Amino acid sequence: MTNPLMLAGEALAAALIAETACLDEPEHPEMGRLGAAKIAALGEFAAILATAPPPQRQMRAMMLLARLRHLAAANQAALERALRVQAAVLEVLRDAMQRGEASGGQTAVSFRV
Repeated sequence: MTNPLMLAGEALAAALIAETACLDEPEHPEMGRLGAAKIAALGEFAAILATAPPPQRQMRAMMLLARLRHLAAANQAALERALRVQAAVLEVLRDAMQRGEASGGQTAVSFRV
């Protein structure tokens, strides 16, 4: 794997680690910035990979790609946990709105999910 690709891969790994840690810590102040950093690191990695694919059978390259796969899976799991929490929040709010409507109250909020 070329040096720029290794550097981009390491940057992507760092972005995945940081965002996953934030997703596991509710109300982390860096969440928005880290999501943007992950997208930027992914774009750079993909652009370099498109022009210089990793050489086959190079241990360092194989280890980095395996690490990125593991980190991406952990990041996805953290995102899915966050989405489950958000779905529970929306469900409670929908229930509250339905109760308000049933008792003659007005609905002041609409949800797009």
